[in-house]
Amino acid sequence: MKVQVLTAGIFSFFIAAFFCFTACGKEESDTDTVNSADTVQQFDMSDRPYDMEAENLAASYKKKSAAAMAQLQRGMDFAGANGIEKLIEILNNPDDPRRDSFVSGDSYVLIFKTDFRSTAVVVAHPINRAIKDRDFLGIKDADGKLFIKDIIRITSVKGKGWVAYSWAHPTHKKAMAKLTFSQKLGDYIICDGFYLDD
Repeated sequence: MKVQVLTAGIFSFFIAAFFCFTACGKEESDTDTVNSADTVQQFDMSDRPYDMEAENLAASYKKKSAAAMAQLQRGMDFAGANGIEKLIEILNNPDDPRRDSFVSGDSYVLIFKTDFRSTAVVVAHPINRAIKDRDFLGIKDADGKLFIKDIIRITSVKGKGWVAYSWAHPTHKKAMAKLTFSQKLGDYIICDGFYLDD
């Protein structure tokens, strides 16, 4: 009888410990998920954290890719040293000579402010000031691609990466294939790209 009571007691202890361990672990895991959902969009496992077409194109256009990445890096370095707000101010001021460090022909630094879930507001665009302060999250390219969502997904998961899409060329005034490299900086995404056939 004592053996049965002792066995039942030990069994009850292990069952209680198992449920406590499982519940404590689950509670901690749920907290982590909620906290990350507050700052970063949650993606399905089927969503790719890269745009393979864009990565391959970037490798094919090595010189243009390197120039866009270098120009973006100048923007990142400037923002790191002087603050993102100062970079935004310079990009939005056509009379500021420092813009030349971040704009080269049809290749330029532009900046989105985002919550990585439901907004992607253009805060700096040195070429088209008409789109400043517009939310581009749902914008589609000429082929119907939600490329801003791709940019958000890639920067959210990897921190940086390339995206391919079609966009109106500022000089030719028609949709052309474009590659953009984007990098996350806090609540901002800094981008720079180039047209493939320019």
